[in-house]
Amino acid sequence: MRRGGLDPPQHGLRESLIRLRTILGYFAPYTDRMALVVGAMLLSTFLGLLQPQLMRLVLDVALPQRDLRLLSLLVLGTLALPLAQGGIGFVQGYISTWVSQQVSFDARDRLYRHVQTFSLRFFAGTKTGDILSRINRDAGQISQAISGTLLPLVSQVLTLSGILVAVMLMNWRLGLLALSLLPPFFFSARYFGGIMRRLYRQHGEAWSELTAVLQQGLAGIRLVQALQREEEEAKRYAAQGRETIRLAMRIQAYAGRQSLINAFLSALGPALVLWYGGAQVINGSLTIGELLAFTNYIARLFGPVSAFAHMNVELQQALAAFDRVQEYLELQTEIRDRPGAIELPPLRGRIEFQDVSFAYNPERPILKHISFTIEPGQLVALVGPTGAGKSTIVNLIPRFYDPDEGCVRIDGYDLRDVTLSSLRRQIATVDQETFLFNTTILENIRYARPEATFDEVVEAAKAAYLHDFIMSLPEGYETVVGERGVKLSGGERQRLAIARAILRNPRILILDEATSSLDSIAESYIQRALEPLMRGRTVIAIAHRLSTILSADKILVLQQGELVESGTHRELLARGGLYAQLYRTQFKEELLLAGTGGGQHSPATP
Repeated sequence: MRRGGLDPPQHGLRESLIRLRTILGYFAPYTDRMALVVGAMLLSTFLGLLQPQLMRLVLDVALPQRDLRLLSLLVLGTLALPLAQGGIGFVQGYISTWVSQQVSFDARDRLYRHVQTFSLRFFAGTKTGDILSRINRDAGQISQAISGTLLPLVSQVLTLSGILVAVMLMNWRLGLLALSLLPPFFFSARYFGGIMRRLYRQHGEAWSELTAVLQQGLAGIRLVQALQREEEEAKRYAAQGRETIRLAMRIQAYAGRQSLINAFLSALGPALVLWYGGAQVINGSLTIGELLAFTNYIARLFGPVSAFAHMNVELQQALAAFDRVQEYLELQTEIRDRPGAIELPPLRGRIEFQDVSFAYNPERPILKHISFTIEPGQLVALVGPTGAGKSTIVNLIPRFYDPDEGCVRIDGYDLRDVTLSSLRRQIATVDQETFLFNTTILENIRYARPEATFDEVVEAAKAAYLHDFIMSLPEGYETVVGERGVKLSGGERQRLAIARAILRNPRILILDEATSSLDSIAESYIQRALEPLMRGRTVIAIAHRLSTILSADKILVLQQGELVESGTHRELLARGGLYAQLYRTQFKEELLLAGTGGGQHSPATP
């Protein structure tokens, strides 16, 4: 995928027609309304062509014959035609706007739905601002390619065709003289169009970067204020803003040059016709009314051509946006259902990693030939230094990624052979960094199972030792938690996430340092709440807290992407390897504070 202002590919005629056909596909659901718009254009064009003929009849018939009644009818006609065109234009504009808004939404909706299918690998390597810009800005401009440019272009082509027929029938010599000036118009449009499409694409990418700077600054506002970096962030935003302005001014400069050329050609055409036609009037081969009508037609002839040049600028902008949208729509995620993928039955929860290797970057492997088995109902802890591959392992289980080598199986099924929906609905994850939506506590818990009743939500909150806190709030379960749950403490957010997992009622539970944000009292509540949830389910926990380590049925010790040790707490301590070293350096102090206990899924004596 292209990044950073690279030039777009050059499109030939065939490619341009394919792009146009793709854009027209967005309007397919609205063909009936578009037909009304085209019909209105035809009628408006026909009425517009009558106006010069009425003026010719006034000068060449009504006035010489001193026919007051005919004069009155012709004058009334000159008043009625613009009114009729205005009414038709209102209907046409209303329908066009409605279709344009619908198509803009459809394009955004289609792109958003497609982006949601991308793997975490894509989101890890793509700026959020770029994604937002393509969905909000670029996708919305696709409708501009039709409603803002091609539809008016159709209108102008109809007008142009009608005028050409009229002028050639009236005086073919004058018609040829006027037509001789059309090629420079089209050459100008082609030359400047290629330049401006490239500039519009660069401007779109600069705008994406501007959005990214803004999004990152706002998302990290706590850190920005804590480290007093407000001025630096403002300077970053201003610098990127100046780049978008610079590109916008370059676009305007080229558009201005094109406008000057078009303005000169638009003035030159009628001037030549007036000079040559005036000579014919003097010679008696042309009437004043015919000259006036002809001059009127020629002025209207260059109007559509000039408008075409202007619309070409807008069309290049829309096509540049369309290219950016298509880049994403044509990008297929590697994590998708295979043809013939099967639905997983209710899981028992046996997980197997068979010679699994994985790398985000081919030059830096994260997992190297990992093999292990987790039996149904076991609590397995993943332990190891930062960067050892613990999070990657748990991300492979819901198939956020696929292994580069080997396979991951659940109950004997290769995860690549089953549907994502049937896999993920039987898995719940509680992460260290809890994400909450800016809505109510009720809706945040119910997000795991939208059809859950209020009583089921309450039971989940009680199991997570959260209900009493919720009821102490003035609005209870209808309390809005704020952006990313900012109105709640870290422990409260974590317990809400655990309540959400409890409501999910999964067969496999993944705890990614799920209790790391809790104090010792809150953690004890959560450990008690998780006890019945874990019973009979397979639980994989990334843990730095001693309580989870000691209660594990099996501990997998990772180092630099390799599984170096596996066993129980006692077995690993007895071996004196990496786990024992980590235990002595990281867990010893916590052990002194936590004490010891016994039993499955509870602290065991070291």
